[in-house]
Amino acid sequence: MSLLPDTVPVVVSADGSTAGIQLCPALILGSPQALPGAAKHIYSRLAAAASEVDQGVPDLIISLISHGNSLSTKYMSSVEKGLKSFLTGCGTWIISSGEVNDPLSRVASGALRNVLPQLERQAEVLHVLVNSDDVIASDSTSSKNVVDTSLNTLLLVCRKEATESAEDIAKLRAATAVKLAHPPPG
Repeated sequence: MSLLPDTVPVVVSADGSTAGIQLCPALILGSPQALPGAAKHIYSRLAAAASEVDQGVPDLIISLISHGNSLSTKYMSSVEKGLKSFLTGCGTWIISSGEVNDPLSRVASGALRNVLPQLERQAEVLHVLVNSDDVIASDSTSSKNVVDTSLNTLLLVCRKEATESAEDIAKLRAATAVKLAHPPPG
């Protein structure tokens, strides 16, 4: 049940454009059983930085998980427009795969990129990318490209050995949404 806070390099690209490397804060889970510790770590770090009670606790958690979906540009624009209204109206955390080939991850990243720089108040917005350690850039393997991680993004990575199938990762994403929806006590 190991949990390691770190900063990791990821390969970032947008809709097939040139890739670049970004550093992203990450929590690396040794196995899915470390998820409760990760949730507690996230909430305790946000509480430590809060200036008032309940600051750092989201009003809404949105899980944008797709698997092999193909969405039209019109539909993606519609989802992004709806997402922007949440981001400007209340504290929102978004959970996604973070993969650039996932249209809902691209929508979440685009909404953050368009809304956060324009907000006048301090936004309680967090984009949690949940994936295997395949997203970490390294010389030895080809990593999965991810969406822009430059704004309010946290990478929650589980070791590949513990999440061998796409089904295991899907279960981890669902469990992350449930675990983050229930802040740990004190």
